[in-house]
Amino acid sequence: MSNNRRPAYATIAIIAVVIIATAAVILWFKPSNDVNSTSTKPSVSDNESSESVITELAAGQVVKATMTPSQSQFVTGLENLPRSLKGTQIDGEIIIDENKQLVVTEGLRRLFDYFLSALGEEEEAVIFARVESYIRHHTPEPAASQAVTIFNQYVAYLKALPEIEKRYGNLQLQATKSGELDLNAVAQQKQDIANLRQQYFDKPTITAFFLAQRMTTITIV
Repeated sequence: MSNNRRPAYATIAIIAVVIIATAAVILWFKPSNDVNSTSTKPSVSDNESSESVITELAAGQVVKATMTPSQSQFVTGLENLPRSLKGTQIDGEIIIDENKQLVVTEGLRRLFDYFLSALGEEEEAVIFARVESYIRHHTPEPAASQAVTIFNQYVAYLKALPEIEKRYGNLQLQATKSGELDLNAVAQQKQDIANLRQQYFDKPTITAFFLAQRMTTITIV
């Protein structure tokens, strides 16, 4: 009887070994949960990192868009001068009194014109930034802000001036053809320019910017 049981036990043992081996093979080739979780974590982390970078770039673009050029490009206003200004001596001056108030002079206008002469080489916004940086780097408050304000007024005046010149632009041509100059039109043009200056400047600035040099010339003569 024991001899009959042995084959049965042997058969059962063989079946058990086969089952265990099969299970081992299945488990060997089946990815574990730990591996899956590990492999997905870098993917999530990469996405989060990308979103973070995109957000930072977007924030940076907003900052750059709202940041004034003087904050982002210049400190002294003399960095990376355009070719026409390289190697030249700065023309003009900024004068203040004992209370650090701006003293408007013809030299201040020459300083503005010096930097504005680079229009065409530099964009208007860059020149604005350059001038403001130069003023604030070399001038204490409140004179610095006063000079910046006058610079903005001066540029606005220069932009409005061509309209008057266009209105009277044919006077010289007409005078050349007819041999006669309309003195009334000339006087009206001067008056329109004077009125325009009064829209943008106070009297001391008008005198310093537009009349001081003429008065000096008359005195010398």
